[in-house]
Amino acid sequence: MAGKLIECVPNFSEGRRQDVIESIVANFRGVKGCSLLDYRADADHNSLVVSLAGDPDPVSGCPYRSGENGRSGDRHEQPTRVLTPG
Repeated sequence: MAGKLIECVPNFSEGRRQDVIESIVANFRGVKGCSLLDYRADADHNSLVVSLAGDPDPVSGCPYRSGENGRSGDRHEQPTRVLTPG
């Protein structure tokens, strides 16, 4: 049986400033064991939603590092689901 796979969908309170959005998303790129699946910015609601998946350790730490490095201020993370193959 393979290891655990985790999906994480953090929601950042930043959807208007492209430089900040790119700074937040850049923190997910190139992280071993973490795949950036998608991201969507919504200027009307000032929201950025990012979809990640991968190994539990790198994926669970990414949203926190990204929020700090992105200087976006407020961030709200959605619950993380652990998916087991089967």
